[in-house]
Amino acid sequence: MVSFFYKYKKLRVRVAALLKNAAGEILLVKQRKNKKDYWLLPGGGIEFGESAVDALARELKEEINVEIENPIFLLLNENIDPKGQKHLIQLIFGANIKKGMEPSISQKEENILELKYFSTSELENIEIRPDIKSYLLSHSELTPSAYIKSKWITE
Repeated sequence: MVSFFYKYKKLRVRVAALLKNAAGEILLVKQRKNKKDYWLLPGGGIEFGESAVDALARELKEEINVEIENPIFLLLNENIDPKGQKHLIQLIFGANIKKGMEPSISQKEENILELKYFSTSELENIEIRPDIKSYLLSHSELTPSAYIKSKWITE
């Protein structure tokens, strides 16, 4: 029953980083899908058996050539396609970029067109996917939420 459901429906679990520069601006990356440009937090999919924090570190290294420190879980964002074809669960972490590193688009990265830091006022006029703009505009401080990584209990 479960395999039948997932064969025709698409569930994606994604990690994303809310990274700020010294001026408090938020780093976003631009992608193009179906001839439409939009901005999103850098990150990507979690591979089976990979922790969320490990996936975040891997994705940021692969996409924007940075390593992070002190990741803190901020929120879970759920986005469901009204047509019922896609379902996205996004785990968003705040983090610091390691000293001396500057984000740049990886030469191997095919999906990212641009990266840019945005001030709060600039966020108002851009399309962000999934639409977490209200969160970004109302949370200037990174407030941690509960994130528990528990050990697997064997039978």
